[in-house]
Formats: sequence, structure tokens, C-alpha cells
Amino acid sequence: MAQREFLKKLLPNRSSKSRRKGIYTGSLARRVLLISFFLLVLPLLIHTIILYFSDYQLHSSDFSSFLRTYSESLFSLIFFIGLLGGGAVYLLTKRMAYPLEALQSVMERVSQGEVEARFRRDPLGFEINQLGNQFNEMLDNLLRLNKEAEREKLARERLDQELKIGREIQMSLLPSSLPQFPGIEVASTFIPAVEVSGDFYDLFSIDAHRCLIVIADSAGKGVSACLYGLGFRSALRSFASMGIPVEEIIKRTQDLFLLDTADSGFFITAWIGIYDNRTRQLHYSSQGHPPALLLRGNELEELATGGLPFGVEEGRGANVKELYIHKKDLLFFCTDGVIEAHDRENQLFGMKRLKEEVSRLGEKGPRRLGELLLREIQTFSHGKAPHDDITFFSILFSD
Repeated sequence: MAQREFLKKLLPNRSSKSRRKGIYTGSLARRVLLISFFLLVLPLLIHTIILYFSDYQLHSSDFSSFLRTYSESLFSLIFFIGLLGGGAVYLLTKRMAYPLEALQSVMERVSQGEVEARFRRDPLGFEINQLGNQFNEMLDNLLRLNKEAEREKLARERLDQELKIGREIQMSLLPSSLPQFPGIEVASTFIPAVEVSGDFYDLFSIDAHRCLIVIADSAGKGVSACLYGLGFRSALRSFASMGIPVEEIIKRTQDLFLLDTADSGFFITAWIGIYDNRTRQLHYSSQGHPPALLLRGNELEELATGGLPFGVEEGRGANVKELYIHKKDLLFFCTDGVIEAHDRENQLFGMKRLKEEVSRLGEKGPRRLGELLLREIQTFSHGKAPHDDITFFSILFSD
């Protein structure tokens, strides 16, 4: 089907009118035969008829004399007609061959790289003119398709470069190494999708006792999503370094983020928390993001506050909750790429299945949990490439 469409584009369409007037109404050989007939054969026939009626009465009594006279006259006529008519036919045939030679010359020039060469119509070209016009149209179509292919190639190269830059920016969003707090074990997993997005997580040491915990998901794709995510993470770190409460961090980040995204409609969902290992208190807030999961013994609890994503509304206060962390508690965080992973029938992995897997695998520790959960997601998806980044990490409070 694709080749057929390509040929339709490549070859010009011929209407019924062009078929009547074009190459299908005759041939060059037919014209040469007709010319030869009128210049050579027809004069002989006419001469024979005239001579017969004029001389037959005079020499009817002497048939042998009539035959001799007729033969001499016919020979003379053939000689002069052959000399003059044959020469005329040769010159005319040679002249009618000029358009074909011109077309051949144009083809040779094009094959040598002169793509601007074109066949010019000749008054005696007849069907060769039709063939030359079709060659010109075919060459124009080839050049047009070649230019379109070059533009598509450049567009693909620009897209590949943008994806490369976006991937580098995205990887810079992820911490190269997670901070090590006494009594805390952390493990993370990040599987990028084909398209670059702005998913990231962060564990940022505010001081010796407090840690900023963030997981976020940008709404868009491409380099812009990564750049917005990079600016968002920088703002969070800056305001957290001031030692202000979580609700104030969220409010200031929201106001600053809206200055850049008010006209774009871009937004980011995030789960944000600050943990203090002196008091074992975790203050957290979810801004339109999937809830974190707290595994405490055999019980699993969702940690969510129901806030709005960043970039939606200015000056809105954040709903912050407080949680006391027990020994052996495990916190699990993810983006919607985990929940929305789908199989061949487009069935979602879903929050219910995720909670079941975290409950089943959580006792194995963060690192083993990440390995086994990723295997379960890939098995569920039948090895299908993820349509969105798969980002998750977990924290085990061992002391």
C-alpha cells in the first residue's frame, strides 16, 4: 500500500483527454511508414496507371514494345524517386529523431548530477514530447519528494537532539547519590519512557537532622517539562534551606512557579515531606500526586492530603499532616507511570495491585522491593516499553 501511494505521487496522472491527444493515438514508426508510402510507393502506382492508359492504346498491337518502353520509364522513375524521395525520407527521419536524442541527452545530464536539466518541446517531437513532459514531471516530483525527505530528516535529527538534551536534564534532576541518614535505608528505581518527561524524586539534606523528601511529575513532555522540573526542584531546595515549615515552602514555591507558567497551562504534581530524625516526625503534603504508602507491620496506609498541583492556583494554602515514624516503618513513593502501566489489553496495573505488591514485598527491604516490583510491572506489561516514566523509591526506618 505504501509503495502504491508512493508511485501515485511519483508518476503524473493522465486524464482521458491527454490519452486521446497523447502517446496512445499513434507511433513515430507509423508516421515514418506513411511518409515513405506517399513519397515512394504512391508515385510509382500513379505512374503505372497513367502510363498504362496512355501507352497501352498506342502499343496494344506490339505488347513487347509496350513492355520495353514501360520498363525503361519505370526504371527511370524508380531511380529519381529513390534518389530524391529516399533522401527526403532520410533527412525527415533524421530530423524527427532529434527530439529523442535531446531526451536521451537530458537523461544523461540528470544521471551525472544536473538535476535542473529539462526536456524542451520540439515541433516535430510528437509522442517524444509527451514522453519528455512526463520525464520532466517525474523529475520534479522526485526533487520535491527528496526535499520533503530532507526536511523530515532534519526534523528527526532536531527531535533526537532535543530528546538527548531532555534526557540529560532529566537525569540531572535525579540525585546522583541519596543522602545517608543514621537508621535510614533508601533505594530508588527509574525507568525512562520513550518520550522525555519531568519525573523526579529528591532527598535533600536541610541540615544534620532534617531531610526534604520529594517526588514529582511534570504534566508535559520534552525539554520544557524537564526545564520546569529543574526550576521547581531548585525552588523547593532553596525555600527548604530557609528552615520554614512545609506549608510555607509549598506556598512560596507555588507563587514562584506560577510566575513562569501562568500563560502556559503547565503544572506539576508533587508529594512533599520533611522528616526530623530527632523527633521522628514527618510533616507532609500531597499536591495532586498519588499518595505515598506507609507499610507498618502488616498494615498499609495511604498518605495523602488532597492538595492542588503546582501551577493551578496562586496563594492557596497547603494542607499539611503530621506522622510519627515507628521503627521498621517503610515509606513507598511513586509517580503515575507505575499505576498507569498497562498490558496488551490496556488494563492498568492500578493502585490496588500496587498496594498488594508493596504489602507482599515490603518486608524484603527497599532494594529488594524495587527489584521485585519492577519485575512484576514488566511481567504485567509483557515487556512492552512504558508510555510514561516508571519512577518510585522507598525508605525504611531501621532505627
